[in-house]
Amino acid sequence: MITPSITTFLITIINVGVLFFVLRAILFKPVTKFMEDRTKKIGDTIAQAEKDKNQAKLLLQQYEDQLKKADGESENIIRAARETAQQQASLIIADGKEAAEKLLANARTQIESEHKAAMARFRAEAAGLVIAASGQLLLREIGKDDNRRYAEQLLAELGTAIGK
Repeated sequence: MITPSITTFLITIINVGVLFFVLRAILFKPVTKFMEDRTKKIGDTIAQAEKDKNQAKLLLQQYEDQLKKADGESENIIRAARETAQQQASLIIADGKEAAEKLLANARTQIESEHKAAMARFRAEAAGLVIAASGQLLLREIGKDDNRRYAEQLLAELGTAIGK
């Protein structure tokens, strides 16, 4: 059997200690540093992704606000165009009504003057006919039948004069 000795035990402990420090210097420190760097890179990437995500949200909000503003402006432009069109239509209708009223007033004035002229001609012709008929009646003695015949003739002549 093997008997353990203290010297062997101490040499083994020293070997393990030296091996620990050598492996720690050669293997653990680079692996630990690599792992820390890798963790830092991942953390930085995640932070940058969060930052980009927040910036994208801000841009999206700005674009949505701009779209809402553009919609509002387009509605205002359309409303203003409709109001302008309605005002122009009202002006055109008012101008048309005014022109029609002027034409109607002119037509009434012309009809009235033509009516007055026709009445003046009628009066002149009627007066002439009455004078002519009176003159013929005064020249001869009139009987009942003659009176009726002359009255019908006078009415016929007046009807013809009015029809002109």
